[in-house]
Amino acid sequence: ARAAPARFEWAASVHPYRADALAEIERAKTLGARALKWIPAAQGIDPASPRCDGVYATLARLDLPLITHAGTERAAPGDDALGNPLRLRRALEHGVRVVVAHCASMGESRDLDPGPKGPWTDNFTLFERLMDEPAHAGRLYGDQSALTQTARAGAPLRRILERAGARAARLLNGSDYPL
Repeated sequence: ARAAPARFEWAASVHPYRADALAEIERAKTLGARALKWIPAAQGIDPASPRCDGVYATLARLDLPLITHAGTERAAPGDDALGNPLRLRRALEHGVRVVVAHCASMGESRDLDPGPKGPWTDNFTLFERLMDEPAHAGRLYGDQSALTQTARAGAPLRRILERAGARAARLLNGSDYPL
């Protein structure tokens, strides 16, 4: 990215539980990072944890978006409960711009709105619920680059196409291009 800044941009990945996380995010920003990237299930990050509050405040202050996987994770083993899209509300409430990789288009998670033992619900449905919340307009985005892959095509892709008009500006293409 440094060698060809006109062609490349980069995202840092700083674990929020690191003792030096805030300083490392500041350093990454000064080095040109354009975002912070997480895979919560694989990295053992709970996006709803108060342990992330300092990181969220720093991201909002620095205007650095958080690109994060949500839904079932197949790239690396981990705890898929951490990929529940509703767990991203804490970041949004702190004013962080959040890009949900793959629009949380795989698997199911507990619907946390009725409580921790809520019914199992399709992750994409939970993502759509977040997208429909007016408070998240301008801060919540969905990355759709993987939605045409065989493993993901289907209902989520159909819903994105049906509802894209109202959300077109909040749908991005990038995290897995050109897979």
